[in-house]
Amino acid sequence: MNNEFLNVKEVAEIFGISTQAIYKWIKAKKIEVYKISKKGIRIRPDNLLRFLKESNISGGEIQYFKKSIENFLMQKYRNPYKSVGI
Repeated sequence: MNNEFLNVKEVAEIFGISTQAIYKWIKAKKIEVYKISKKGIRIRPDNLLRFLKESNISGGEIQYFKKSIENFLMQKYRNPYKSVGI
């Protein structure tokens, strides 16, 4: 999963929240991001899982979001053999 990245819109879709909420987390430095241009930001899925663990979210909810990220990546990259891991 080293070369897979999500944009802010995709992360918001996975979490079912607004992009503004994602940008708020980024601004608060709760999620590590990678700048690809002056306005372009990408987020690694394992950074999302780390954020969830640090946010004291229950193990069941983390597993739910982990599966959601895996399903999203399978559709995005069309590779069913990739899995999310830290």
